[in-house]
Amino acid sequence: GRHGLKPPDLEMFDLLDQSAMSYQIVLTKKDECKKSDVEARIEGVRAALAKRPAAHPDIIFTSSETGEGVGELREAITAFFEKRPPDFSKF
Repeated sequence: GRHGLKPPDLEMFDLLDQSAMSYQIVLTKKDECKKSDVEARIEGVRAALAKRPAAHPDIIFTSSETGEGVGELREAITAFFEKRPPDFSKF
């Protein structure tokens, strides 16, 4: 989160898009990002995802230091599994 997207991120997005695998972006280290840069960082990532067919439109920005965004991340994970329970028969 504090550095924005890097080339390995974009490579992973390409792979997920080509595989038609949905994904949601979770940015970390929000506490290390200047408060004045937070919204710009989120908008920059949102712009990069705009043409990505498999990307979930919501972006979650978290901080393990302050706990900010962790509840939102937990809710997103819970909602995902409520919609699509895991199939453990494949393991």
